[in-house]
Parts: sequence; structure tokens; C-alpha cells
Amino acid sequence: EVSAEERKLIIGMVSSLFFRNLSWKRFYDQFMGNTIQKVYDLSIANGQEVFVFEGEEVSINGKTADQIKREMWEKDKPDFIITQTLASIKLLKLRLESDGLVVMRIQNLKQHFITSDRPVALRDPDNQGLIPINPKNFISLPLDHKHMLLLIPERPKQNILEIYRNIAWDVDPFVWNTQQFGLAHKYLMGSETGLQQYSDMVRQVNSKGSESK
Repeated sequence: EVSAEERKLIIGMVSSLFFRNLSWKRFYDQFMGNTIQKVYDLSIANGQEVFVFEGEEVSINGKTADQIKREMWEKDKPDFIITQTLASIKLLKLRLESDGLVVMRIQNLKQHFITSDRPVALRDPDNQGLIPINPKNFISLPLDHKHMLLLIPERPKQNILEIYRNIAWDVDPFVWNTQQFGLAHKYLMGSETGLQQYSDMVRQVNSKGSESK
């Protein structure tokens, strides 16, 4: 069992780690870039020289969409840091309401978890499209080559300070490791054994896929 403050620190660490990476910034930049492009194209089609974006007038006279994006990104850098911080705080508040803590351990000595430079993974149980601040998401974070931290939503209030320890005999680390591979920006990390196991398993899967064609 943990104290309320320790539970808050654990959940806070996970939620801030999710937003504190370049992938979140790339997602934000892509979303904002696409939005600006659509507004710019609509303004040009309607013969307008300005458009209103988030309450401010933006002049497009003699400028390309890429120039507008660069100008707005430079201007919005401080706002992005604030947005990032507020998103992390909002996620923390939502997760504190009912998240339970689970530490899963691989019992098989020959199997290892790996991790990446984007270690916090979210899974939408309803498969309705991943929204980071959805409080129903399952969240996982590899702790080391044998342990995985899980944040499980909607746990009974009387049990939220308990840490459930799951000793997994039949867990397949390949599924979890593939999730880390999909999240990784540049790097996969882990023990030499774990990385080699994952590489070998990927080759086997790809080989079977080729044979079936």
C-alpha cells in the first residue's frame, strides 16, 4: 500500500513523462499546421487578406502558408509550454480520481521487457480513437526488464491506495515490446537479452508472413 501523496507522485510522474517528449510536440505542431493550412486555403479561396485564429487577426497578404506557420510557431513557443503543462496537470487530475496501481512482473527468467524514448503507452479500451486525456485509457510504463507499471482506471475508491502485484507466468512480452517499438521516436532500450529476443521474434514473424504469401 502507498500513501495518498506517494500515489499522487507516481501518477504525476507518469502523466508528465507522457507529455514531456518530442512526439507530443510533433503531434501538436502537425495538428496546428493542418489547421492553419485549412484556414489559409479557405481565406485565399474567398479573397480574404486576413483571418482570425484563436481570437487574433493574422495577415496573409503576400505570404505563403509556410511563412504564416513559421511566424505563428515562433510566436506560440511560450504558449506551447503552457499548453503542455496544463495538459499534464489536467491528465493528472483525471487519473487521480480513480486510477489503481498495478506492478506486473514477468516470472519467466528468459523473457524481458524493453522500453523506448517514448515509454508511456496509452490504450483506449473502447477503440474509439486515442485521446490522451480520456480517463478510461489504460496506461503502461516499463520500469525495468522484469516489471511493468500499469495505471488501471475506475478502481474502487477504497482500494486506490493499494498496489496490486501481478506475477505473470503467461504474459507475452512481445506484445508489450511491440507497443514500445511503435511508440519509439529514435531509440529502443533494454537489456542485451531483451533486445536480442525482440529482434529475433520480429524476424520470425516477418519470415512467417513472407512464407504465407
